[in-house]
Amino acid sequence: MRRLAFASFLALATVTAGPALAGAPAKAPLAVTLQVSRIDADLDKLPLGQNKDAVFSWVRARMERELAPKLKACLDDSERLALRAAFERDLEALEGSVIPFDGRQTGFETSLVASEFAAGGNESLLVFREASGVHYFFFAGDRLWKYARPLTADVPFAQRVATLRADLGPVSGQSTIASATADGSVVTQATWNGLNATVRVADHRRVFRSDLLVVESPTLAREVVQARSGVGLRGSYELDPETRALLMGADEPEEIEVTEE
Repeated sequence: MRRLAFASFLALATVTAGPALAGAPAKAPLAVTLQVSRIDADLDKLPLGQNKDAVFSWVRARMERELAPKLKACLDDSERLALRAAFERDLEALEGSVIPFDGRQTGFETSLVASEFAAGGNESLLVFREASGVHYFFFAGDRLWKYARPLTADVPFAQRVATLRADLGPVSGQSTIASATADGSVVTQATWNGLNATVRVADHRRVFRSDLLVVESPTLAREVVQARSGVGLRGSYELDPETRALLMGADEPEEIEVTEE
């Protein structure tokens, strides 16, 4: 069948890495610690599972690094004091800007990260913007369970996945979508499952002209899914089909094909 229902098209599929031998059960990939520092040195210090104070310390360290050359360029102490005071005000404002997903509209429901949270539970978001990009911190209660960052679409998505594979190792699973061209299937998302983190990268170029890198705590992710199911909330990747089609830029959904690494 050329077209499936929206719900079938939009369900994300994860598969075990490595082809199975005929007649033998598929083996799960060996769990390893992902070297996320190879993507960004600061990701290795990402306080997954820790409280908001730890996240603000992580953010402060990045802000201090950006502030340092500005302080060095100041002509006198008064200028440095003014710059430092402005820095502290910005940090204080950021600490007070955590957005609760309590059922009220936040503007993120149709954003790049629309499928990364559920409203009506005990989840919230901190957005930190700096010169090099935007950082999204997702909290369950007071603990950081997920981090996301948009990536500029400056290389083909397949090349991005290949680079991450070189950094992180074999892909645990990937989603592909049938292409309307002679190229066949194209990868739209790839996932790496590790002991310390789950890393995912997804192609959102048709609507947002960027990719999305996500790093989450496997342990807390399971807790979040359980908490959502306990109160009947939609989990990540479970937006209503029409909204998800809009966000993913799927004008004419085609049958999903899942490939194994």
